[in-house]
Amino acid sequence: MKNRRDIETFVSGVKDLPTLPSVVLKVNRALMDNSATIDSVSSIVEKDPALTAKVLRLANSSYYGFSCHVDTLSRAITVLGFNAIRSLATTVSVFKIFGRRVVESFDMQGLWHHSLGCAIASKALVHSMGTELQEKAFVSGLIHDIGKVVIAQNLPEETDEVLKRLEDGDAPDMAEIEEEVIGFSHTGVGALIAERWRFPKEFSEAIRRHHGVAVSGNDPEEGLSVLTYAVYAGNQVAKDLGLGRSQNMRVKEVHPLVWEKLCLSVKTLPELFDGIKSDFSSVVNSWDLE
Repeated sequence: MKNRRDIETFVSGVKDLPTLPSVVLKVNRALMDNSATIDSVSSIVEKDPALTAKVLRLANSSYYGFSCHVDTLSRAITVLGFNAIRSLATTVSVFKIFGRRVVESFDMQGLWHHSLGCAIASKALVHSMGTELQEKAFVSGLIHDIGKVVIAQNLPEETDEVLKRLEDGDAPDMAEIEEEVIGFSHTGVGALIAERWRFPKEFSEAIRRHHGVAVSGNDPEEGLSVLTYAVYAGNQVAKDLGLGRSQNMRVKEVHPLVWEKLCLSVKTLPELFDGIKSDFSSVVNSWDLE
């Protein structure tokens, strides 16, 4: 089962498919059709008091580094912007999905921390390209492995087999093992879930391609967005820096042309990586949301 139709059949058959709260979907819709205002987004989020409290808690974390206390949603939206609020609301909602039980051999907490690490790294890699792209990179990085969670929750025996094969030091990429064992991989499942969550197409494409972008000689693959390069590289950076623990911690070398696509110089990467590690510590340390 390697084509989209087979992945759709699997996802359609999942009885308890993860969903985003209606408040997050409404915020996404408002941002996508450019109808969002500070008051309209505040009124949407405020309908969920628990979500509101958690968004404000994260907005006041050291990751954002504001000197003054942010005590209202309207103030948070003013200082952070619409896309950052979407990132925060999505983060809180996705965290609940990672709280579901899966097979014992599947390290869900490690994967959650890895997902946060990928989100933070992806955002940092496009820091010079505008706040909107930064927040898109954060959200895409955050949910890049959501397909792993859905597969683990619904195909426990196959997941066990995939994880056992990964223990082999010469094992191929995790997505390749999934193709062999299940017939499709978490990258395709995650991309389809992003589509069902009504995220923009560039989000689902970044998730679909986060295990690799083709570079032949000096020519990178045509037609890929900066977001795709950011999530691909962010995933590798998170693994290399040990931010959380993915089921497959093997790090792929990022081609120099990918760094060029992200307008980054290899010489500046060590300092950038230090900042990513610091930001990751700040977010994880402030994540006591329960």
